[in-house]
Amino acid sequence: MAVEPRSAVGSALLSETRDAVSVSQNRSPDGTCRSTATVCTDETCEPLYVEQQTPNTCVCSVLDAFDCVYSIDAVEHGNLVVTVTLEDRHQLSALIERLTDSGASVTLRHLTTFSDDSTTTTTELETSTITAKQWEAIELAVELDYYEQPRGVTLAELADRLEISVSAVSQRLTAVESTVIPALVDQS
Repeated sequence: MAVEPRSAVGSALLSETRDAVSVSQNRSPDGTCRSTATVCTDETCEPLYVEQQTPNTCVCSVLDAFDCVYSIDAVEHGNLVVTVTLEDRHQLSALIERLTDSGASVTLRHLTTFSDDSTTTTTELETSTITAKQWEAIELAVELDYYEQPRGVTLAELADRLEISVSAVSQRLTAVESTVIPALVDQS
């Protein structure tokens, strides 16, 4: 996922650079954030070390509050590129909501599911084009069994829950489906 924090509570690393690779970051219990990264220009690559006291609403603080494994992989155009491993997709929704509540913008770039069952196929889907509103609609649809047979909820009921028109919820679901289904077929 790409996370663009609110400037005032972003990341120690973002205060020094808009682009970096080979990122390593940790946050001590006292709120000190330490980052090392490699910053490259056209000619050279230089190491960068940043240490900063950060508020509880910084990206690392939010990630630390979840039972997850994460790594900050890079900084691209002022966005932290973060890989997060969570136990289930409900945690993903809560994490995105918490990051958004802190003032950050979140874009999911890839979504990969894993299973302990060796007969299960792992699929990676590109999700960067799915908007937050589309994500909200599709998660609610799945949660309320819209895709089950028989359906657990109608489009009208989804629209009521999302407080939008039936046409709008239909468009959001269709947009996600038109992104995910072709990608799924391409991978099989």
